[in-house]
Amino acid sequence: MENVIVLIDFSRNNYTDGELVSETELYIECMTGNPNYLTPSPTLIVVQGALTSFSGLRLAAQTGRIGTTEAKNEGRTILEGILKSLGLYVQLNCGNSKSKALSSGYSIKKASSKVGQLSKPIYFLIENMDNSGDALMHTPVIPHADKYQWETSQDPPGVARVVTTTVTGPRELMLTGLTVGGALYGRVAGVGTDPTLVWSNWFMLNIVT
Repeated sequence: MENVIVLIDFSRNNYTDGELVSETELYIECMTGNPNYLTPSPTLIVVQGALTSFSGLRLAAQTGRIGTTEAKNEGRTILEGILKSLGLYVQLNCGNSKSKALSSGYSIKKASSKVGQLSKPIYFLIENMDNSGDALMHTPVIPHADKYQWETSQDPPGVARVVTTTVTGPRELMLTGLTVGGALYGRVAGVGTDPTLVWSNWFMLNIVT
């Protein structure tokens, strides 16, 4: 069995500023109360603090004022370092278990063995955005997935529901024009060479903005 390797390269070559924010939110969501990682180091409070700071610096940089872009980049460097340290903690505590590593929200290095059916996504993040009726769905890397297929619906399970299918290259899907006060249901599967799709469980979000 190959060693599980947690990926901790958060450079701009791998993540835009927006993707880094989404990725950090996913780690916090997945590791909060996770029995596999009871004492995260750095703590999730530290991670959240760095994320909040970086998010504020991103907004400030949009004004174009002198020095704001440099401050934003410094904030990103700090956040990258914290996420790298947290990833090393996951590496040390996952016990070389693929499922435990993925439960943290972190991605792992793709195995070199022959690819068959892709693994079932364990977690993904679904959250309200600032604009009314907008929501974001974001999943960790599914090893060997070339694309990601999403199914979404605002109809509850157990009824004749209208399901929308979307295929994306990135690991996130932005939805707009949702009914405020209703619920959004979603699931995701990786798309690879094997035609069989292995779906995550359905997750639900109340649309509150």
